Amino acid sequence: MVLTNYIRDRAGELAAIPWRDKDRGLFDGLEAIDRAARALLAAADKAGPATGYIWQRLEQIEDPHFSREEQPKFFRDEFYPQLTQLIRRTHLLLPELMAEKKRGDALQIGNAWGNFVYGIANLYQDMGGEIKVTKLSSANRDTQQPSAFTGFAHAAMLEVPRDLREHAPGGETSVETFSDALSDEISAQKKQGVLRARRRDKSP
Repeated sequence: MVLTNYIRDRAGELAAIPWRDKDRGLFDGLEAIDRAARALLAAADKAGPATGYIWQRLEQIEDPHFSREEQPKFFRDEFYPQLTQLIRRTHLLLPELMAEKKRGDALQIGNAWGNFVYGIANLYQDMGGEIKVTKLSSANRDTQQPSAFTGFAHAAMLEVPRDLREHAPGGETSVETFSDALSDEISAQKKQGVLRARRRDKSP
């Protein structure tokens, strides 16, 4: 169940549309459309004989992908109002999106990694294990080994399809990177009171 939930959440994160991101952001995309539309409008609206001649040729040119009988109609007087309407609509949409973001109506990206750590930690404790994580590095590699819990969580992550894994880019050799991220997340969840260590029952 832990891995199933992680795969679902992680896939959702990767497919989600963030509010701000240079390549995938909603606001960034809308602003790019607005800039492109304004630049096109400025070029199309430029006064002078060259612009008039260009529009005349654009209306007359035939698209080789269509037969003469099927040529789509193209007229400046029809295109121009659509372009101005596009710019108008980008300005109307922007405040709507800003209000939605402020209210938190949409585009909430989950925390697949945090949920995975919480789930795998609870599962490990249910099995009687103790949550111990040690940060590993090249400096302490000879003296420190991954804890049993780190090995358990890392092995579970390697069962996830490669494209969805987090903090395990090198497969079995990525335990150092994984251990650092796991240690940070465990510490954060303990400080927030989300994850609590359970007392182990002592045999009489």
